Amino acid sequence: MKGKRIVFIDTISFGLFHEQFNFAFAYALARVYDEIIYYCDPSVIALLQSRLEKESGEMVATFRFRPVNVYQGRMLMKLFTRLNKPAIGNSIAVWRRMRRAKQLTQRIADKHRGDIVMLSMLPPLGLPDSILKRSLPTYIICHGELEMLYSPDKKSLLSPGRIYHQRLHATLTQDAGNGKITLLTPGEAISNNLNNLIPRLSYETKWFRHPYDLAPVSWPSRDETERSGIRLGTIGKMNRRKGFDHLVRLSHMLATELKDGRVSLTVCGGHECQPKEHPLIRFLSPDGGMVETKLMNETIAGMDALLFLYDTTDYKLTASGAIFDAIKYNKPILSVRNDYFEEVAKDCPSGIRIFEDATALQNWIVRLCRGEEQLPTTDYQRLRELYDYKQLQLSI
Repeated sequence: MKGKRIVFIDTISFGLFHEQFNFAFAYALARVYDEIIYYCDPSVIALLQSRLEKESGEMVATFRFRPVNVYQGRMLMKLFTRLNKPAIGNSIAVWRRMRRAKQLTQRIADKHRGDIVMLSMLPPLGLPDSILKRSLPTYIICHGELEMLYSPDKKSLLSPGRIYHQRLHATLTQDAGNGKITLLTPGEAISNNLNNLIPRLSYETKWFRHPYDLAPVSWPSRDETERSGIRLGTIGKMNRRKGFDHLVRLSHMLATELKDGRVSLTVCGGHECQPKEHPLIRFLSPDGGMVETKLMNETIAGMDALLFLYDTTDYKLTASGAIFDAIKYNKPILSVRNDYFEEVAKDCPSGIRIFEDATALQNWIVRLCRGEEQLPTTDYQRLRELYDYKQLQLSI
């Protein structure tokens, strides 16, 4: 039996940010509620309406979209980049984005005191009174922001990582008042790790499987005579925290093979790197910005395997959309061990190979390029059954 109505508040997303997840979760909500009042940035409305109309015209009628202007900070970042102070600009933009998100959440929740409310993200500056004092349930989706609880940036007191670390911990332990608040985590391991990390957690947690469009994608077979060696790549935003130093070291280990075309390394997503300093690595985005979806999907489809070089301490409190890109395109996954990937891999007969650390993964790839190892065959049928967005059942 469907619920009558829910108010969904997204004060964070704009453009392509969380595009796949936003659509998949909206689809799941439409299966639970008769009416969804959906507050988000106009750019997100355009993308969601387009995707939902392709899925089902009847489903679109379930939504009542309400535009809100999400703070992006583009002008601020341009100004401080010109002043050669991008880090300061980024920190100020993060503060403004968090403050704006809390203000919008407060304002919208005040208007809907008689409705169930769902937030797309845990507000780092604390939950507003209009949430804490509600008598009806509030659900909060937890995304990658929780990872900052484990790994704050220690370089600067004003860094976004340090800001998130301090404020999120305070938010999660603040007095919940009379609020009936539930945190929704996209994975069982995430829920367990969060409760272990913060024993005084103020809110109940429920976990769900990260939804994704996992319909198999057909791609023309490439002529083997035109291949340029083994094609390896990374997906998702690349930076030092996500293993860029490991990728650079791998490029040095494979310098000869990369130069003569026996292997290629491609950063398929955005990045925080200087491409000119790393000529052995191909960067799909020359300036580090987000890559257009079609181009990135075409590139992923041409890969022979995808690398995940995060430290073993990462992915304790966040899910990975990037791993599902690999599954969607039926690509072998080579990953350093982490809690979330191990959770996904336990339901996968073959296709995901987990390494104890980055050194073990790098050495294995060197042997692969020398013909001493073979890429794993893929069998992702069970994962498609469990994680495809059409299978997501929300018990809320």
